[in-house]
Amino acid sequence: MSEYLGKKIPENILSIISPDKEDRLNSAVFLITVDTDGSPRSALLSPYQICSVSEGEFFFTVYKGSHTSMNLEENGKSLFIFQIEGGVTYVRCISEVMPQESIKNYFSDEILFLASDLEVSRDFSEKARITSVTSFDQSSVQKNYTETFRQIRNVAKSWKS
Repeated sequence: MSEYLGKKIPENILSIISPDKEDRLNSAVFLITVDTDGSPRSALLSPYQICSVSEGEFFFTVYKGSHTSMNLEENGKSLFIFQIEGGVTYVRCISEVMPQESIKNYFSDEILFLASDLEVSRDFSEKARITSVTSFDQSSVQKNYTETFRQIRNVAKSWKS
């Protein structure tokens, strides 16, 4: 059963997505959106595609032209699932496109979104801890990940100012 944590990103997640943390964990973050017919749509994000701006907001990118980006532009409903410390943390939010910002990389064009209006909960059981997390082989995409994060971090730092 999920435990409601409130409207702020917990410290263990903030430590992963902070703009000050260049060395990102290699665990995939699940992103669920809603298609126009009401069906769920899943995507996987790298932690390099997510950067906090406060305890209650964060930036993230998805591939331009993807079903996920179209869903987010259409209705903004999103659910992020972080696998951490033997459990999962769910962050339900509303996401809005940041049209003035463009994220271009070596392999892809991405759209920047701001997630806000958070509802955070966690599933954890000492008796049934999660012992394995989904991770990416970064060897061929590390350069792209790093460039994505550099651009998001620059926007996040100027957003805080």
